[in-house]
Amino acid sequence: MKKNSGLYGLFVAIFAIGFGFAYVDSNLISMKTALNLSLGQTVLVINVFIFFMITTLMPLGHLSDRLGNKLFLTFGIVGFGIFPLLFALSTNYTWALIFRGLEGVSAACILPTSIAYLTTRFKDFTKSMAYFLFFFVLGLLIGPLLATMVQGYVTWNFGIFFVPVLCLVAFVLTRSLKETKIPGHIDYLGMIFPDNHRESEKAQDVVKAGNLKKWTGLGNYARDFRVRLMQLGSE
Repeated sequence: MKKNSGLYGLFVAIFAIGFGFAYVDSNLISMKTALNLSLGQTVLVINVFIFFMITTLMPLGHLSDRLGNKLFLTFGIVGFGIFPLLFALSTNYTWALIFRGLEGVSAACILPTSIAYLTTRFKDFTKSMAYFLFFFVLGLLIGPLLATMVQGYVTWNFGIFFVPVLCLVAFVLTRSLKETKIPGHIDYLGMIFPDNHRESEKAQDVVKAGNLKKWTGLGNYARDFRVRLMQLGSE
């Protein structure tokens, strides 16, 4: 159990992202009424999560490669535990929008680092993505299901209070993960505009330095995932 606790913690964190997003998305009408929002404001509160997650995914992924995957995973889990709670307690549009956006940034810290750890564990990108998608989609399914079951019995933000609990569990379990990072300088331009040729040259340098395993597990696959997610978000 202790050997796999870090892996279980990643699964819980991934599930929490899907659950938290889908639960709020399923309570549009109740949230709109409770916070006295217009239709446009309601749409913005929902979509600001995706906007900030997609736009910060590449920069945060690159920084996590260089500064430490566990460090950014921890930031993400803590943030995703705090900001949904503050969002649920918001009483007006401005604070709801701010905290919902910060949720997206927190999710962007968790996504690439979790993929990096999964690919290092399973040594297979496809298998890692299968686990990732299973728990993420499971959260997307459970969130609306819970929202439907409790509708009319509790307040609109009831299910959101489960997210901090999930993140607390994920935080405790992921303490067993080892810090990993890829040697090299921070490429500020590369955070926004990935250059495959330059990254290939960096990979060759890392291989020569004897760090092939780290590059393959934490750089190449995690970067592939971020690029693919960015492409999905731009479609």
